[in-house]
Amino acid sequence: MQTSRRLLHEKTVKLLLALKGRELYLTSLARESGLTYAYVAGIISDFEKEGIVSTKKEGRERRISLAEKGDRLSFSFQEILNLLREEQKKEEMKPQQ
Repeated sequence: MQTSRRLLHEKTVKLLLALKGRELYLTSLARESGLTYAYVAGIISDFEKEGIVSTKKEGRERRISLAEKGDRLSFSFQEILNLLREEQKKEEMKPQQ
């Protein structure tokens, strides 16, 4: 249940979208997302247990990529964001009353 709630947080969506179609070191993912290493490491650990991401240990670092489940989630979140942006553009185009 904890992971389900966590998936709906903006920071988590940001991480999933950052990994879409690529593989990153944990430190790079934290830096790119503007989140702390500890926070990202905790989320990634939970997501690995849930089958959302996969990790490969390389020396002292871990490379992270989306698993199939993570790919589907990131695609869905991207679609939602696209719809929201379209709606926002429509609202901005409406004449002010």
